[in-house]
This record gives sequence, C-alpha cells and structure tokens, in this order.
Amino acid sequence: MTALSMMVVAFSLFLAAHAQGQVRQCSCPETKKCLTDLKKIGDDCVNSCWGTVSAITSKPQDLRKCFSNKNNVIESYVDCFVDNMNGCVDSPNGPQIAKQDFELIITTAEQRIRKTVEKTLNDFGSENQETLKDVIAVGEKFGACAKDCLRKKIGKDFCLTNYQCQPKVPGEAKAKELLQTCQNKQDLKRHAGEVCDCALAAGVSALQSYCPVLELLGSGIPLPPLPSK
Repeated sequence: MTALSMMVVAFSLFLAAHAQGQVRQCSCPETKKCLTDLKKIGDDCVNSCWGTVSAITSKPQDLRKCFSNKNNVIESYVDCFVDNMNGCVDSPNGPQIAKQDFELIITTAEQRIRKTVEKTLNDFGSENQETLKDVIAVGEKFGACAKDCLRKKIGKDFCLTNYQCQPKVPGEAKAKELLQTCQNKQDLKRHAGEVCDCALAAGVSALQSYCPVLELLGSGIPLPPLPSK
C-alpha cells in the first residue's frame, strides 16, 4: 500500500453526501473489509496514473519511493479518521441510513485539496510560484487521472455492491474536526518537508527553493520572505 493510495482513501472518506434512498449501515467488520478494498483500488489507480510524473523527473520510481517511505504515517492518519468517525455499528443488522454518494464525496474532497494547495502556494508568494508551474500542472494531471480512475472503479455505490451496506460518513463540521485532530497527531506538516527533500533528490529540481520553506512550516517558525526570482 502506497502513501499516495492511502491519501486517495482518506479524501474519499472526507464528507458525507447523501443520495436518494436508504441503505443498511455497515457493521465494523464490513467497514474494515470495504476500506481494504478501497485501499487496493487506490493503489491500482496510483499505479495506472504514475506515468504522468515523468514530465518533471527522469527518475519517477525514485519519486514514488518518497511517498512509499511514508506509508505508515499516512496509514495511521487514515486509521485515525476511520476509527473516530463512528461510521459503523456492532451488529450485522444495522439501521437504515441515507445512501452515501461517492461521486459527491470525491468532488468535495477535490475542492478541499485544491484549497489546501492554494494556501500553501500563497505562503511562497506569487512572485516565486512561476518555477512550480510544471510541478503544479503535473499534480493536477495526476489528480484528474486518479479521480477518473476512482470514479470508474468504484462508482457511486462504494461498499454497497460488495457488502450490501455503507459506512456512515460524518458531516462537514465533524469531518474537518477529525481531519485536523488526526493531522496534529501525525505531524503531517513536518513529514511534508521530508517528502519534499526526497523529491528534490529524486530529480524534481523545481522544488529546490521550497523544501526549506516546507520545513519551516512544519517547525512552526514564522516564514521569512522568499527571494524573488
């Protein structure tokens, strides 16, 4: 399981979006099995889309290892979210809940990811973002590929097809609270700096000026202004 595929799973479970109709709420063992299925699908989608990164490095497999090395961190983050969202019940005969719409979940997750990226870029300053345009373009292309892959492989009825149930995903306010809590536990900002350093060594030269900034963001030290290009 790669760290990137774990991220795919984490954001696929980000928000509750209700479709028409009712469905049985999954038991905890069923939810665990469904999550395992989602992780496998996420891994497959990362594999099928990874070729897009060859546009920014001649060593795509080295770059892949930068994320694989963080598997335990991302997996702990996802487990933290799932364990605390109270989405399953003990009984295999759970109550009826509103059907969860995966398509809407993925769209909302995409919006949140984009907002996070924009905030990080703003920390760099507009004059210093030009060197990142190729990295950003590849990231968007990879994200679109992964999203389309998930849509095709999972569809709207995630968990329902195989287990005749769905876990209950938290609403927006609760989801944001859980994400922040789990992020703080895993210190994801610090790990972002380490991944950046690894990516730089893997040939993504455009990151040279930005890895120190990410390290500062992770340390909580106020950022000095970056030199203009």
